Amino acid sequence: MSVLADPIAILFRTCMPPEFLKKGKASTKVDIYSFGLIILEMVTGKSRKSSSSSSPTEKQNLYGKGRIKEVREHWEKKDIEKIKDASMDTKLDDEIEKCIEITLDCMVEDPEMRPDIATLARRLNDASPAASYKSRPHEINL
Repeated sequence: MSVLADPIAILFRTCMPPEFLKKGKASTKVDIYSFGLIILEMVTGKSRKSSSSSSPTEKQNLYGKGRIKEVREHWEKKDIEKIKDASMDTKLDDEIEKCIEITLDCMVEDPEMRPDIATLARRLNDASPAASYKSRPHEINL
């Protein structure tokens, strides 16, 4: 079986940033990129594994530059309705917007421009609808 036809290889490639795919350069910023993709999946309701395409190359690019570019374009127009999962409660739009912003910051091309995990934890805590950190036993502490 070719690597391009292997479903595990395709899934692996869909969550790797460009610098890793091109140069094999690993860093903590690779994880940040992947984390951004996971948040994007939750916000959009679209899985990296789902695609109407039967082409392995198209499937591996499902959450590649095309998807990220599309989300960025809608974000710049402030059209979160075209980004977020339609089944999400509109009362959470402020939190959803913060998550989209965090997601896009995680997936910038330049790995040095991606936030570190402590910054992400703080921003995600700030995005929570809870009134104070003390009232949140589930707060992420790093």
